[in-house]
Amino acid sequence: MAKIDKTPIYRFPAACARENGELGQYHASRKLNRACKEAIESAIREHFDGMHLSKAAAAGVLKQFSPERVTYVLANTVQQQDWDERFSSSNKSWARTIPMYVPERERDDCRVTSHPYVLDGFIDMVRREIRLREPLKAADIKAEASHILTQFQNAREPDSPDGMQFKALISDDFLARAKPKDRERLAAMLPFQSLSFSELEGRRGTYALISQNENRFQPLRLRKPSVRKKLQERADVSKPSGRGRTKEQER
Repeated sequence: MAKIDKTPIYRFPAACARENGELGQYHASRKLNRACKEAIESAIREHFDGMHLSKAAAAGVLKQFSPERVTYVLANTVQQQDWDERFSSSNKSWARTIPMYVPERERDDCRVTSHPYVLDGFIDMVRREIRLREPLKAADIKAEASHILTQFQNAREPDSPDGMQFKALISDDFLARAKPKDRERLAAMLPFQSLSFSELEGRRGTYALISQNENRFQPLRLRKPSVRKKLQERADVSKPSGRGRTKEQER
């Protein structure tokens, strides 16, 4: 299997590269941007059957190029076609967050020319694939706990297959990113003694389950920042630098 390219993206225009003696880096990065663009177009041609785009399209490109370069090429494409309604508002907003310091004329050769409708779906896949590779943050775990709690509270009656428990489907994205400690933190936020995580026969996915006797309208259990940690953070902020202390001692 070919190694993924990790050459840094040169983000500045040719004039800047020339001034700083970095034309080599500029041309190397631009060449890879074009190669990435061509790989995206090839993957879409190969994996689009006229109706559906296979997930293998995004995965294949991300095996050849870094997420940073794939993101850059896709965002450049959407920014240059921001007028095109065939790109979703979500992908347009996402593309605007990616800075482009190079003039558009120097980026036109890495603009993907695949059909915008299909390319929009490809961008969704790439964004999701990259997101699944990122570690979960505390806010992500809290959001999943809130999602599960809402499902429990919205159920009118026990809805597990045996009719004795309430069930809530855990999101696939969370499960794909979660490590054992993340699952432990999720369980700790949900205020139920009978809580368990399990698959259910005949149903897709993993579920959170609680007894029908639980009070489903309890709030999440959120950990409060320790006083010790707060004091330490304040001390770190107010602590003078080593250089400052040296000057003070010299005086």
